[in-house]
Amino acid sequence: MRWFKSLPIRRKILLFVSGGMATLAFDAFIAHFSWNNLTMRWTQAVPIVYGLLAFVVLAIAAVFPLKARSENLFEKSVGAVGLIVGGTGVVLHGLTFFENMDGQPRTLVAIGKAMSEAAPPFAPGAFAVVGLLLVALRAIAPRVEDALHIPHDTEQD
Repeated sequence: MRWFKSLPIRRKILLFVSGGMATLAFDAFIAHFSWNNLTMRWTQAVPIVYGLLAFVVLAIAAVFPLKARSENLFEKSVGAVGLIVGGTGVVLHGLTFFENMDGQPRTLVAIGKAMSEAAPPFAPGAFAVVGLLLVALRAIAPRVEDALHIPHDTEQD
């Protein structure tokens, strides 16, 4: 517990986000895996692979102190990919709704039924929101060295 208390706020955030990515990957696996056929389409594996890789990268960045430039690169890279994965997922999930509506009357009952049978349209948005948090993390929670204007290494940010 003492170790966790001594972590800078940024690294605490990265640790929590890392755990969140693991749970998002697990949720995506449960939702995308075909339990009848024991298979999965490759496109459905993308958020799982991304979530697991993000979990590892963010855990490393949280546990081991990195130079500012490396930490920023990890955060922005993982975040940008999360925005892409999440945004693409929202579009693909939304398309299942429109496929379900094809030829159906535009009534409240038909829309409700199409929504209930479609992939959850906003579930992949969680990946995008986490990605946005990572991209903006430097502005939200600056490194202590940056906030105090202490030179932390010789690299340029």
